[in-house]
Amino acid sequence: MVSAANLKAIAKAGYDYIVGMRMRRNLEVREEVLRRAGRYREVKRNLCVKEVGVDERRYIVCFNPERAEKDRQDRQAILEKLGKRLGRGSVKGLTGNVGLS
Repeated sequence: MVSAANLKAIAKAGYDYIVGMRMRRNLEVREEVLRRAGRYREVKRNLCVKEVGVDERRYIVCFNPERAEKDRQDRQAILEKLGKRLGRGSVKGLTGNVGLS
């Protein structure tokens, strides 16, 4: 649904629109929006937002501190499991690359 062609067609038709998308999927978002400094404003107990403008586009970046903490804990658990396997000398299955196993 969210493709450059679709967004261009919507803009060309003159519509105002809102699109929800994952941060990492869009190059402009990764390189321009997320790197810009700005203060988040808390709008709810677990929801902070900031507005970032790029050319004529307006981005609203959302941040959920509870989800960020859960994601951090999940990453830490994965790293601990990998560390244990490496400590036992078991590297098989650690990567999807057959040449590295």
